[in-house]
Amino acid sequence: IIKLYKINDSTPAQLNIQVKVSANVYDDNLDKVLIQVDPPANAPYNITAQSLGSEYYNDTTILNQVGQWIFTFFANDTFGNNATSRIALDLDQNPYINVTNNKLFSTNDIQSIHSTPLDTNKFALAWCDQTESDITVAVYYTNLTTIIEPVDVDSSSVCNSTANNQVGISAFNSTAIVVAWNNENLDDVLFSTYTINSTNLTAMSSVVTVNGNAGTGKAVSVSTFNATTFVIGWANGTDAGTINGITFAAYSMNGTVVKAATPIISNRGGKTVSISAFERETEFDLSSFVIAYHDVVGSDLNYSTHYLNGSIIRSTTVDAAVGGSTAMNVSVSVATLNNSVFAIAFYDSIDLDVTFATYNIIGTAITSPTDVDTDVGTAASVSVSALNSTAFIVGYYDNTDTDVTFAEYLLNGTTLVAPTDIDLTARQYQDISSSLVAPQIGLCGDNFISGRKSIQIPVIL
Repeated sequence: IIKLYKINDSTPAQLNIQVKVSANVYDDNLDKVLIQVDPPANAPYNITAQSLGSEYYNDTTILNQVGQWIFTFFANDTFGNNATSRIALDLDQNPYINVTNNKLFSTNDIQSIHSTPLDTNKFALAWCDQTESDITVAVYYTNLTTIIEPVDVDSSSVCNSTANNQVGISAFNSTAIVVAWNNENLDDVLFSTYTINSTNLTAMSSVVTVNGNAGTGKAVSVSTFNATTFVIGWANGTDAGTINGITFAAYSMNGTVVKAATPIISNRGGKTVSISAFERETEFDLSSFVIAYHDVVGSDLNYSTHYLNGSIIRSTTVDAAVGGSTAMNVSVSVATLNNSVFAIAFYDSIDLDVTFATYNIIGTAITSPTDVDTDVGTAASVSVSALNSTAFIVGYYDNTDTDVTFAEYLLNGTTLVAPTDIDLTARQYQDISSSLVAPQIGLCGDNFISGRKSIQIPVIL
């Protein structure tokens, strides 16, 4: 009989820690106790357990791979009888232990954070540094070795203690990025493009003012179409005083206007916006994108799909009652998965939940709004990213549990990975990124990056 099968640590565990796996095994004619180890990336292997009285254990396993580890106990007696196998439980009673890799990238207070893959083993990170009141960018390998130390791209009192600034970042290819942000001091929406060299960033464009008087608009989002062109969406407060409009524009990587500023809605929009470009399968496909936003007047959550020339393909209300009179407590994120489908995730400040839905470009629902978590409290930040052409990941801050959590789903709503905590001491701002569909940049396999505000403000792969 196998009892008290356990792991002496809990999920999430830090990379390269050593764990003890143990169980109590009882049999008058016990012959052998084996522990089968299932690492995240390698084939399962067996370990002969050591014994101390009725306790059988192994305390030499080093969790040297990121992902889910499973430990299963097997036992047999001298007559050839086998005990019922048991999977060891971590300290939180999970039948596995998840391993993550942490890096402290800033000790300052941050307001907003976004990341973008560059290729299978590199990514760039951008954040709004409230302590220094600037927009900062850094580049890392996925093992979290630093490639380019944090660089300030705008230090002109960009952030302050009351505004919910946002910053966006997207990759043209493995060596070029665009960074967009809202300057709280100037009330401007700005962007700049950069080449990533071995140790520094080189500006390709000057800092371009997209909107020179965005007023109370605080949200900005950016997505590349291909290796030369990108689309930017933002909340434009000048459209109606304290109520924002939602606007988009497109530019080339050198800063040249491709499509001038074009309103999506006026006099209604909130301070939350997210934009994502669709993949073009052939050179004859028209460039298109999806933009999601909160409508303060209607207290609803909407998206619309457009061609680059501004022509609307479809506009749909995803949730007619998400609340948020000022939109500071509403969060939305959208991610395209291929040339025609996308996932949208958002925080509902009325129901206090995190929800996702999936659609195709012409507005047909694939999965109707589905709750990921029905009790996240009175503050949340939500992000969604494509794992591949048929699956996506949702990340969110849970104010009820003060943690950052992720879950994975197929387009049809099938759960791949149930909500799993990444950081149990988190704060509101977080971001998930895994792949950029439009230029077909992604991480290796189904890996993802989670950047977040925490007691230690780490970034995790």
